[in-house]
Amino acid sequence: MNVLIISLIVVPIIANAFFIKGIKYSTIASGIAEVLISLVLLNKIPIICNFYVTSFTWYFIIMVSSIYLLSALFSINYLKGERTKISERTYFLLLNFFASSMFFALIINNLGLVWVGIEAITISTIPLVITEGTEIAMEVGWRYTIIVSAGVTFAFISIILVYYCTHSLVVSYLVMNHYSSLTLRIASAIALVGFGTKVGIFPVNTWLPDAHSEAPAPISAMFSGVLLPVALYVLYQFYEICPIFTLYSWIAVISIVIGTLLLLR
Repeated sequence: MNVLIISLIVVPIIANAFFIKGIKYSTIASGIAEVLISLVLLNKIPIICNFYVTSFTWYFIIMVSSIYLLSALFSINYLKGERTKISERTYFLLLNFFASSMFFALIINNLGLVWVGIEAITISTIPLVITEGTEIAMEVGWRYTIIVSAGVTFAFISIILVYYCTHSLVVSYLVMNHYSSLTLRIASAIALVGFGTKVGIFPVNTWLPDAHSEAPAPISAMFSGVLLPVALYVLYQFYEICPIFTLYSWIAVISIVIGTLLLLR
């Protein structure tokens, strides 16, 4: 079972072994393999060991694997004739790291390593945002880097506070043993800001429209379809550990209202 769950992380990295020749086809093969592994995994859950996979987690896993495959397929034709700052091989290399990082953040049973996964997502997506290499794309890339990195810093602080309060970072343990303390509530509130930056909640959502408009269409699809939900899943884990219903609800309502008003503008 561990081999099956580890393969979710490892398969996209193995695809990068074909970087010199045939990486776009190995990426598609990786996407197909990930979908098949995800389907087989459904009969193995729940998994609670070094990894933490529930039936709720599985929906995110199948979502990531499916959109990863579709984006890889679409990327082949999309990149033909496109003038890009990075090579086609580098594009698929980063796409595979992007997918692997998301699977890692979803299934690992340690908040500290979840943060590592989210940071790895940031590192792998920055070059993808600036693929077209235009002046606007470079500006958007810097904005994305600064805003998201600031958010990830807040997320790291929240994890430090969780460990200070509970002396554990094991997600399954923290979820099953509900703690109640002021420090943990502060950690949950900071996590809302930190991981919320990646989710795109108001007011730390300013990177979203720029990144979507400048990133290649397949990457924009990955952003909307899986990057934001993966970050939301991590934020949900913090909510399970220390639910602050009023704060989370008000932030959600405000984000919806502001988003609606911006659409009507």
